[in-house]
Amino acid sequence: MSEIRKLVESLFDAFQRGDIGFILAAFADDCSLRGTLAQELPYSGHFTGPSGGKQYFDGIFSVL
Repeated sequence: MSEIRKLVESLFDAFQRGDIGFILAAFADDCSLRGTLAQELPYSGHFTGPSGGKQYFDGIFSVL
């Protein structure tokens, strides 16, 4: 199995068990996430780096 596949599978596994810290640890400082364009949702917008990733996931989990 390739290293990238192992990484992707480990990130999916982490998400399934709710280990967002593990996922954020894999984010590079220039990693970019774009949330929905629906401005009324807390995960809408552009998020960069591990701190941005945390804001994104916090926004998602705040509405679940």
